Amino acid sequence: MELSGVLFLITMGITGYFLFYILGLPTPALLGPFFLVMVATALGFPLEPVAPVVTRGLQVILGTFIGFGINREVLGNMKKLFIPSLLIILWTLVITFGLGSILIYNFDIDPATAFLSTAPSGLAESAMLAIEVEAEVGMVSMFQLSRFLLTLLLFPVIIRMLQKKTKDSTNYPYHTLVIMRLKKLVGKNRDRKKSHRSREAIFLQMKTFLIGMLGALMGVILSIPAGALMGSFLAVMVMSLIGSKMGKPHENIRTFMQLGVGSTLGLNVSQASWLDLKSVFVPMIAFTLLMFLTSFGLYLVLMKLTKWDQYSCIISVAPAGVTPMTILAYEHADNPLEVSLLHMVRLMTVKVVILPVLVMYLMSL
Repeated sequence: MELSGVLFLITMGITGYFLFYILGLPTPALLGPFFLVMVATALGFPLEPVAPVVTRGLQVILGTFIGFGINREVLGNMKKLFIPSLLIILWTLVITFGLGSILIYNFDIDPATAFLSTAPSGLAESAMLAIEVEAEVGMVSMFQLSRFLLTLLLFPVIIRMLQKKTKDSTNYPYHTLVIMRLKKLVGKNRDRKKSHRSREAIFLQMKTFLIGMLGALMGVILSIPAGALMGSFLAVMVMSLIGSKMGKPHENIRTFMQLGVGSTLGLNVSQASWLDLKSVFVPMIAFTLLMFLTSFGLYLVLMKLTKWDQYSCIISVAPAGVTPMTILAYEHADNPLEVSLLHMVRLMTVKVVILPVLVMYLMSL
């Protein structure tokens, strides 16, 4: 991407964040850039794909934040995830092979394309897996995109409804809340106490990210699913568990990461091709709705089984990618770490179970 394109993308991302924040919309740093970049592209503004190194850099930041939050106490509670993880795995397998078989036998689609289209994993992850097994990347991306868009369209509504039940923000008229957020954004009513950051604190933060970068590099080299995210997460987690002194990443860095992820996702969606999908348009929509209905049933089971808050359970079963759902979890859920781990379990199921099945099938031809 040329420098002018990068600057324009950054401008759109920041503008989207400010707009969503002022209007009080949920997860403004992620959803604001996402929607504004889509609108800008639809209006004809020329934008090129973001370099893979940028996407991996954003995953490193996210993985570092997740890994830093794991300590021995959290690790001791991981056993509670066994049954939820098993449910997620079974749901993933049934949905993938059940709906995929319909595409194979009723629409004459090859198994690799069919199963990767119906696998409830992320848009970027599924596209990369499709390339590995030489499936039709365009069709796989469109099936995943339909679920991804529906997730990002529905979740702001769901979150807003839940927030109205839990937050007493109705004491002020909406326009008053908008003005209050605008004043806070430009610096008025802000706590102006200066926080002195010592050289040691800065050094420890740099150390944390260096560990995350090294872990991400190993994850990519070893072809781990979502390698940059998983690698940085595991590296920082291990160092945290063995007692290595590290510094907590600054919250502004997380906001920057969300801006980047939202802008990148909006760009990817805008530049996807919708051609040659007429024959599978109806099953694509039907499967998307069916997947959301079954995930809602899984959400009800998780609510009774785990006793987690509604945000955690809803985001845990959302059929979208690891990165955006983890961001939503850390913004709204009480159990963000558990949510991110369940999404990683689902991605591992696709990579470790479903992908080898496809490879063995292709080798038998």
